Amino acid sequence: LPSAKEIKRTNKKQQYDVIRALLSPETKARALELSREIFGQAPIRSPTPIEGTATVDNLSRKSFNRTGNKVIGKELVGHKLVRYYPEDIVRSARLVLNDYNTPKQQRRLDKLTELRRKGKGPPKKGAGKRASLKKR
Repeated sequence: LPSAKEIKRTNKKQQYDVIRALLSPETKARALELSREIFGQAPIRSPTPIEGTATVDNLSRKSFNRTGNKVIGKELVGHKLVRYYPEDIVRSARLVLNDYNTPKQQRRLDKLTELRRKGKGPPKKGAGKRASLKKR
């Protein structure tokens, strides 16, 4: 198998050939099944023109069906996105500490406890301003 550095040095066509060689028959079958599901049909390759001829017949045989080659040819960016957006520290901290609060959440909780001490916290359910209005 070629190393990552060797793959980077090659052009796109060679990269595709290497990737295709690495795929198992099951993976290839699943990819074909998914492409049929997405595009409604198997990708159609346009017929190759006969070398050295550019006649009207060759132009009329061209297939203008979508093949998806443009999308497949683009560079994958998933690894760059993972590097750009680091893992959330809050999520990791909550896995370790069940009662972990961010500084913003902690300020909010402190403010609520202070307001409750003063008697200005949120009312109990069903005891708000609207419930105390006289019914007509």
